[in-house]
Amino acid sequence: MTSEQGQAGVRPACRGRRTATYGVPMPDRAQRRDVARNRERLLATAEVYFGKRSLDAPLQGLAKAAGLGEATLFRHFPSHEALVRALYDRLVERIDHVVTRATATEDPWLAVEVFLRGCIEIVVDSPAVPEIMRRQAVNDPSYTPGDAWVEPIRALVERAIAAGVLRPDVRGSDLVTSAQMFWGIARVPEPGRELRAHRHLQLLLDGLRANPAHGPLPSRPLGAGEVHRLLHGVGDSTDDD
Repeated sequence: MTSEQGQAGVRPACRGRRTATYGVPMPDRAQRRDVARNRERLLATAEVYFGKRSLDAPLQGLAKAAGLGEATLFRHFPSHEALVRALYDRLVERIDHVVTRATATEDPWLAVEVFLRGCIEIVVDSPAVPEIMRRQAVNDPSYTPGDAWVEPIRALVERAIAAGVLRPDVRGSDLVTSAQMFWGIARVPEPGRELRAHRHLQLLLDGLRANPAHGPLPSRPLGAGEVHRLLHGVGDSTDDD
């Protein structure tokens, strides 16, 4: 066989889609985009679907609500635990963005507002958040990505106190647990939900501002471990760290 014949012989195999070892087709870019799009659609739909029902609602109904087949759902999330973990990671990513925006805000008081507003928007927009957090803690108690937020939030609070705009007895855990108080509002039907959230957020912000008329806060702030247990419904949140 001449070199030209050899080259001609391999050309047909090079045309069309690329192939992996043993001739298994490799997914092209369009397929990868479809896979990512379907995964995101399932997760976005799951937040609404479970928020209106419970985390134990039938997964067949989730697939139908997303307009996808059950096979597609289980290819992405082979178990209920895998789906909960993905929803939890999606929540963590959103909170990461909030913490990043807040810590990058130059004005100390505005940074506090950015953090609280961002966290409360997540809670109000996604009524399934409390159940997702609690279920993930049951599925894998050792998974605590929120530990990474402790220091940035502490620094944010200390900066606002040093600037004289935040009452001096507030701690980072107070901001986090304040956002948790809005979980009840998340279950209020629209259009009242958003209006109530904004009203109570303003009350909260006014109470957090430095004011000589404020008396001292009763009791001590919660530690990081206590906050985690409180938010995830694990153990006794009042135990010392």
